[in-house]
Amino acid sequence: MQPQIRTHKGMKFIGIEVKTSNQLETNPTTAQIPKLHKKFLEEQIEEQIPNRIDSDLYFAIYTNYESDHTGTYSLILSSEVGSVKEVPAEMVAINIPTAQYLVFTADGNTPQALSRTWKDIGAYFSKNPERQRTYTTDFEVYDKSFPDQVDVYIAVK
Repeated sequence: MQPQIRTHKGMKFIGIEVKTSNQLETNPTTAQIPKLHKKFLEEQIEEQIPNRIDSDLYFAIYTNYESDHTGTYSLILSSEVGSVKEVPAEMVAINIPTAQYLVFTADGNTPQALSRTWKDIGAYFSKNPERQRTYTTDFEVYDKSFPDQVDVYIAVK
């Protein structure tokens, strides 16, 4: 898997958040991400987000990294918005600055494909030490028009 390098403009998001770690996510009883996805989709959270830019896209934003892939982080399931002035109760807003990313694509059945892609991402950085993650903000882009494909943006130095 050869990722593409892209500079992505700054963006604003509103969504719902959970604090977790990769260790917690490996155990089905402590995993928070599947529950957050379920809530986001079943409760139609994106419909409650004001000032949405594109109703066909939603984002999983990884941020507030404690350290690296071994520490805790926040995951925010969200929509890109034009303004973060109106944030509904129980939601959070985040501004992502312009940054450089390596973009990986998960193709296939989404949960399994994403799991494989994240393993491939870890392997890529192990084999390419000249590329360093910043552990600032990474994100996945879900496009309803392409349900079996997710682009994963990893912030790099």
